[in-house]
Amino acid sequence: MLRQDNFAAGFLAGLVCSVIFYVIFNETNVILIEHVFPNGTGFSEQFIAIVAVCSNLLPFLIFNAANKANSMKGVIGATIFLAAIAIVFYHDRFF
Repeated sequence: MLRQDNFAAGFLAGLVCSVIFYVIFNETNVILIEHVFPNGTGFSEQFIAIVAVCSNLLPFLIFNAANKANSMKGVIGATIFLAAIAIVFYHDRFF
């Protein structure tokens, strides 16, 4: 799927990358709170979500190096979609 140069491949890569990084950052945060900083609050949930959305830079740069413009558009589409979901979900904490 990632060898193809189309919007759907880029969109899927953007979604998968963000979900994977969200899980990694969230679990790392839980481990840090439990074992390293027991009295700390850790990172906020909206910060973890924003960093996970920003992780779409990785597939974007990979598709850029491979000259796959349509897949890059898909990654940008996934980034905008996920940022909109984060804004809707965390609206009361952002504004």
